[in-house]
Amino acid sequence: VTAYLLVSAIAAALGGRFGDLLGRRFTILLVLCIAAAGSLISALAPNLAWVLAGCALQGVAGSLMPLSIGLAREILPKPRIPFAIGVLTSAGMCGAGVTFLAAGWVVDHYSTQGAFFAKTAVAAFSFVSVIAFIQPPATPRAPLPKIDLWRGLLFAPAVAGVLLAVQNLKTWSVLDWRFLSLSGGSLLVLLLWARHQLRQAVPLIE
Repeated sequence: VTAYLLVSAIAAALGGRFGDLLGRRFTILLVLCIAAAGSLISALAPNLAWVLAGCALQGVAGSLMPLSIGLAREILPKPRIPFAIGVLTSAGMCGAGVTFLAAGWVVDHYSTQGAFFAKTAVAAFSFVSVIAFIQPPATPRAPLPKIDLWRGLLFAPAVAGVLLAVQNLKTWSVLDWRFLSLSGGSLLVLLLWARHQLRQAVPLIE
């Protein structure tokens, strides 16, 4: 759960920006492929480490909501956008609730591997649906701007470190050297990242 949520939180922040750069339809398809691969890895995992690796890859699906909202803004007439965003938001909340119930039923009848195979099937169905119903952009995209990608991605480990430090407060104290070093180091990286992004003509995240 921690691996999935950590990656999901980071993907939600970065996914929308990659959608701006690469195209939202293309990015959604890429995210669905990665999530499906993660589900298959977890389903076929020979040990817990591979299950965790697969769950981490599945976390990229956290970017689907901002990408979908961005896509709705891109392709729909302006008067229909508020309704579409309402549908997407409510579907996301209802889907999260249904997933817990459905996953419990699948695990009871088909084991944990069955749940991961079911997620693979959902990702594959979604991929085909996007291909079928969302047309590629009519005009070619402009060339990608020059972005310092690697230093821009320092956002990811910095946020992950802060979230892990907060979660481990259940077992660590505020004065524990592990909490202080992890949270302090992560906040320092976050500050350096913010300083770097503010100085960029085209930041990865504004």
